[in-house]
Amino acid sequence: MKVGKALGDHVTVMGGLPSSLYLLGALEKLREETHRLLNEVREPGGFIFRE
Repeated sequence: MKVGKALGDHVTVMGGLPSSLYLLGALEKLREETHRLLNEVREPGGFIFRE
């Protein structure tokens, strides 16, 4: 994720998955996207997962 890399450990990023994924996506796809998102943005500044 470009935002996390650009900001480094100066701020914490907040975000989540698209609402359509919760409504229309398969459970496995939801898990994959959650893991991908958290692996990309959790370090170094942290991540607040919403939704």
